[in-house]
Amino acid sequence: MRIGIIALNFQPGTIGGVETYFRTLITQLQIIDKRNEYIIVLPEGQKAEIPITNSQFSILELKIGRDIISKIIQKNTFTPKIGYRSKLARQIDDLQCDLLHFPIQIMLPYDVRTPSIVSCMDIQHEYLPSFFTAKQLLARRMIYKQSLLRAKHTIAISDFVKDSLHEKYQIDNAKMTTVHLCVNEKLFNSERREKLPLKKMPDKYLYYPAATWPHKNHERLLRAFSLVAKQFSDISLVLSGIAVQKKSNIEKLINELNLSKKVHVLGYLEYDEIPLIYQNAYALIFPSLYEGFGIPVIEAMYAGCPVICSNGTSLPEIAGKAAIYFNPLDADDIARSAIYILNNPDKRADLIIEGKKNALRFSGSSLARETIAVYEKNK
Repeated sequence: MRIGIIALNFQPGTIGGVETYFRTLITQLQIIDKRNEYIIVLPEGQKAEIPITNSQFSILELKIGRDIISKIIQKNTFTPKIGYRSKLARQIDDLQCDLLHFPIQIMLPYDVRTPSIVSCMDIQHEYLPSFFTAKQLLARRMIYKQSLLRAKHTIAISDFVKDSLHEKYQIDNAKMTTVHLCVNEKLFNSERREKLPLKKMPDKYLYYPAATWPHKNHERLLRAFSLVAKQFSDISLVLSGIAVQKKSNIEKLINELNLSKKVHVLGYLEYDEIPLIYQNAYALIFPSLYEGFGIPVIEAMYAGCPVICSNGTSLPEIAGKAAIYFNPLDADDIARSAIYILNNPDKRADLIIEGKKNALRFSGSSLARETIAVYEKNK
């Protein structure tokens, strides 16, 4: 089978967990699949980002039209109905693939004619619309939904996402398959080191890796941490992730709560830097309001870092019995969970053991094999 993996909306360093998923998928497919042929289609100039280690894989770079007419045709759900097709769609259809896979949430270009599979990370905008501008909301509702309805099959990254798509878009369960995400097991299973090679890192800290999107709930976390810090003078909070929305609000709140010496904001980190931070953390604290999967939860478990996290969306499905849960809308409850694990080292040790067991459910080989099974089913 000849499979096209179309990632023309790949933007390294800006798309968070979706980038991790895409990179991991390509790596694992190259390890597992020696039979099918793959063409990975990337935006112009991105070829060096994806290492090729399997002769069955090749990369094609295509130029994306940046003018307004090209953007409309490439993304617009109505132009195919009136006979217009984008140059990109023609180029991709000319590859004569048996199947296309769009792993980064939407079909771009939308107007391809080759049978297609779309991976869905989440439809957060349908549940938390207030976190999006009117323009963002309109675009997401048009492009996300229509991509998923147009696709021959959808890969959902959790049962939670699958159920959400059935509830909001009435997509038939028979047209969807859950394929859980994974992490780089080898990277996150590395041995603990005594000291971090980062300047000014605290000795004892809670860790939260997340871009500053509104649903990541940083402000409520900071209010909770201010309560924790009053009881534990030796604990700090370490934050990492790209700065996007509300960064100035977060910085202002850190100062208002007199936490400037207790909160360490590292910003964006390279992927291979992150395991060491987990390994040296007292716990991962994960107060996100919405997650399609929650990759940091499994990263932490692989790294031997205990997890305390939100009790909603996909997180109970992913973390199972290996986490302490809290209500992410209640700063007092977040604080209580952190105080509990700080006061109970035996519970922390139990969580590390249970976390390592739970993490084994999410392997790279499973991600690749289950994805290939979806390809085979829909060829």
